Amino acid sequence: MTEINLSFSPLMAQRSLINYKVLTTRLSPKGAPGDTFTLSQNGLTRKFRILEIAHLPLFLIAERLFMLEGFETTGDFIDYWDQLPGYPKYKEAYRSYFPAHFFTSIQ
Repeated sequence: MTEINLSFSPLMAQRSLINYKVLTTRLSPKGAPGDTFTLSQNGLTRKFRILEIAHLPLFLIAERLFMLEGFETTGDFIDYWDQLPGYPKYKEAYRSYFPAHFFTSIQ
């Protein structure tokens, strides 16, 4: 078990800190199951543990797991994804597989 640096945008950090977001999809795996990371924002600090990293197609994440990503709708997830710098656009990558990191607060 290793403490890793896993950065989030301010919005995604906020949603993680209130346990609304428990999944983050990245271009490549970050850490391994059991590894921990810490987020801080507005005086609130929490430690999280990666539970699992599953390689899933982007359309499955957008259509079925969007709420775990911290979004209210599939469209919200896609709109956010399309604005991430360095990430492929959803329409180009929806059948591609990405590492989905499931995590939980441990504090």
